[in-house]
Amino acid sequence: MEIGYETGLQGRRDELPHLVFLHGAGGRGAGWLGLLSPLGKKWNTIALDLPGHGDTLGPALSSIPDLVQWLDKALAELKIKRFILAGHSMGGALAQSFALAHPGRAKGLALIGTGGHLPVNPKLLQGLEV
Repeated sequence: MEIGYETGLQGRRDELPHLVFLHGAGGRGAGWLGLLSPLGKKWNTIALDLPGHGDTLGPALSSIPDLVQWLDKALAELKIKRFILAGHSMGGALAQSFALAHPGRAKGLALIGTGGHLPVNPKLLQGLEV
């Protein structure tokens, strides 16, 4: 499984818990770069590229349940066991859904500009059509 991600300048240190950042639709992990190093003093900070975004290969997944399954596999592959999920927009919906599907795995959630239901303006979707 090829997983693209960014870390803080400190890299990963096994003794620290992880703060895992999840971007919104159309974003990528690099959108979190400004937070990774400052927060990396006390955390392993890692900003994932979701499938079809940034350096993670494959098609973008079309449902949150599919992304929950992918995230579970990605965390296992990256050997991330103690973590808090931080998500923006769709990434926040993913964080909430992951926490509900896997009770107790995430030690906490940081939710930014998100909700349990994220309606999309139809004009925005029309603008994305090719």
